[in-house]
Amino acid sequence: MSPNPPPLDHDHHDIFVGEGEMAHLMRARDWSATSLGPPEHWPNALKVAVRLLLTSRFEMWLGWGTDIAFLYNAKARDAQSALSVIDSGVSIDVLFTDVVMPGPLRSPELARKARERLPHIAVLFTSGYTENAIVHGGRLDPGVELLSKPYTREALARKIRHVIGNQAQQKIASAQRLSAGGVHSPNASPLRILVVEDDEAIRSSTAEILSEQGHLVIEASDAPSALRSLAAAQIDVLLTDHGLPGLSGAALARQALGRWPTLRLIFVTGDRAGPASAEWPEAVILEKPYQPQDLCKALANILR
Repeated sequence: MSPNPPPLDHDHHDIFVGEGEMAHLMRARDWSATSLGPPEHWPNALKVAVRLLLTSRFEMWLGWGTDIAFLYNAKARDAQSALSVIDSGVSIDVLFTDVVMPGPLRSPELARKARERLPHIAVLFTSGYTENAIVHGGRLDPGVELLSKPYTREALARKIRHVIGNQAQQKIASAQRLSAGGVHSPNASPLRILVVEDDEAIRSSTAEILSEQGHLVIEASDAPSALRSLAAAQIDVLLTDHGLPGLSGAALARQALGRWPTLRLIFVTGDRAGPASAEWPEAVILEKPYQPQDLCKALANILR
């Protein structure tokens, strides 16, 4: 007979190391009821990340998986302590902060300082107020992402995926501007394409790629201005970000197709859960981050 296998460590001390409060809470958690599943089935990369999180002297959190399961060892008490974490040299992809934080350093100033130190960091604000330091005249300041309170775990996960997707796309847009050029193969049948994207760098980069293909490109930063452009010019293709602030890309598409039913539609999204294919059977989904050739392929697919 083969020897009995060693008993499983149900407390998972090898993963949830230490005697801190969060380590005890993680060991007591029924992980099989979460999207991550039992810890013994976790990939090694996640196990290592959790051990680092629990042994770090810095306050941090970890988002993992397509459903964005969140784990953390603490949270920054105010904007100044958050800036100290950023200054520590820890690799950070997303700054998620309440608009109203205690202490002398305001959250918008924290975001500015964070971007000075980490130019490609994605910033996501949350607030329970419609009028505050980042919303003026009912509109968000340029380049600002906001998750309104109250929000669900699913809404937070979608928004995190959106800002991470935008962050990755901004890096590609920066590289595109620095390179000698993108895809240079002018199309034999130029189209009128409306690009709707609230991030200026992503919007201008996308417009440049399409213009190099010989298309006529009109840009809009939000749904209301996109609807005005649609009414003012004959548009062949609506290429819209799904996660627009205010009126979403899906809501924009419903209104646009209701008035211009022959309009072709491309959704751009950083969220794999994105627009439901059942509602948009003829639409093409372009996932962020995308390369110039991905954009050209999406356009070719919509014309078939």
